Amino acid sequence: MAKTSHSSGGQSTDHPLALYDAETSSQGLKRFGVGIRYCEGYVNLTPSLHAISTVLISFIVRGRGSHVMGDTVYEESGGSLGITYYDEVHAIATEPEGMDIYNIFVDPERFPLPLLPPPFRDVLHVILPQHRAFRTLRNRAVHLDIRDPQPLAAVAKRMCREIEDPRDGAAAIVAACLRIFLIECCRAAIANGFHPALPTARAHPVWIDRLCRHIDHQFAEPLSLDEFQKLTGLSAGHLCRTFKRHTGQRVFDYVIDRRLQAAMPRLRGTDAKIRTIALECGFNDASYFSRRFQERLGLSPSDYRRGME
Repeated sequence: MAKTSHSSGGQSTDHPLALYDAETSSQGLKRFGVGIRYCEGYVNLTPSLHAISTVLISFIVRGRGSHVMGDTVYEESGGSLGITYYDEVHAIATEPEGMDIYNIFVDPERFPLPLLPPPFRDVLHVILPQHRAFRTLRNRAVHLDIRDPQPLAAVAKRMCREIEDPRDGAAAIVAACLRIFLIECCRAAIANGFHPALPTARAHPVWIDRLCRHIDHQFAEPLSLDEFQKLTGLSAGHLCRTFKRHTGQRVFDYVIDRRLQAAMPRLRGTDAKIRTIALECGFNDASYFSRRFQERLGLSPSDYRRGME
């Protein structure tokens, strides 16, 4: 069976870590803001746990296998797409017939992702946080179902070709392909939902997913603990304790993070005043917004905006 790999600066190999070639991701990121590697007929029968220093999008076009995240195992097949966050330990094992898989490397902290139109810009932050500070147990890895993988595979193939053999206009084409790819991921998340890689050792209450979806959709509205209690039917104390135990953060920290992440593309992509952005994203005043932004990201909204220019 053929086992071939294609990438900018890569070499053919079927070693498990060939999927995650650091040189490939580094070269592509520095030049285009994204790295990509395609492995056709990739075979790895024994999971080899490892981590990489970027965010990894693994798109399986054909084949079957499993994606291992600690004690969580996802069954993979054509149309599966996994987003694994910075430094998360994981592995992909295949069946003997192998997989055709694209691995796409992004680093939104250093190389901001393309701006997406509404409603996708606010969905993207849920499935792919824009900064390490926003990591939680819910977003360390997520899985999407791509019902028709071939159109998305065509976009990935074009992006790979432009990165491997750059000609005039390659940067613009790569940026357009990445934007289309991310929009399709957001479409899948809206249509089919997504699956967080939560630890299976602890029973995960269904109401946490329901509450998070509510916050994800209503983050710009005034939200209260009373509202969350009515939604879940739980006491305040039980709700807050259980939410933190299963997500790694307090419920209103989750609210603040959603609002901050919603503000980031608005700071990058619009000339709106900071006060206007703060109010649009659910903050009552610009001072509180600026203080929380500084605490979370280590710089003020104004400095963040200037750094993106």
